Amino acid sequence: MLIKLLDHAFVKRLRLEEFDTFCHQVESFVELAGGNAIFGANSKLNSEFRKAMLAYHAAIEHIRQNALTPAVEAADRKRDLAYTAWREQVRSAFKFPGGIAWHEKAAALQAIVDLYYKHRRESGYNEETGRIRNLVQDFETAPNAGYAADLKLNKDMLGQLKSDNEAFDKLYIERTSELAKAGPYDVPGLRATLEAALDDVLRVAAALAISAEYKGVYDTLTRQINELIAEYKATYDRRHTPRKKAGGEVETK
Repeated sequence: MLIKLLDHAFVKRLRLEEFDTFCHQVESFVELAGGNAIFGANSKLNSEFRKAMLAYHAAIEHIRQNALTPAVEAADRKRDLAYTAWREQVRSAFKFPGGIAWHEKAAALQAIVDLYYKHRRESGYNEETGRIRNLVQDFETAPNAGYAADLKLNKDMLGQLKSDNEAFDKLYIERTSELAKAGPYDVPGLRATLEAALDDVLRVAAALAISAEYKGVYDTLTRQINELIAEYKATYDRRHTPRKKAGGEVETK
């Protein structure tokens, strides 16, 4: 029976530290497999993967160990709460039976929230900062500002979201400046290099799994990697799949 590698395109969308851990776990399985020139400790394929992985890991550790990282993460959580609270207020207005004119205004505001909110958990820090700024600007300008007033939305909550977002951005910029002084790391570039090296390793592992010479060793490796992919995919899906509230209503993230 041929063992095929599971689809793993989602891996490239994992969070920074998740992707780092995933690659280390793949490497541990590869090391256990070992035993030939392709995946041996001195092979070019394995050495390139390890080199890329260590460089990426160093960059992640550089970020994680910065003194401002806990404050940045706390500020991100705080703005997320304000973001969700504003969204829920708009949703409540949309569901309120206020008549045709009320519903039309609420629908217009709900569409704005949906536009910016639906991909929130897939956004990086900078992208989310931009999304929130655009949302706030849309709600502060006509005709949406008038709609919000007519629906009696609490403008202080929008102000809180705006201030929390700017507070986060200020901390993020400060941390970025400190990280650059301590030693610049091109995290996107390092990640792209590691993603390419990971693709090479997985491609070759899958090919070896169906070869007559190495099948006994590498079908086991492929099974192990598939289990790892399935585990991370389950976590990724839980984070991105809409949840159902009591009563069966779908809650989009």
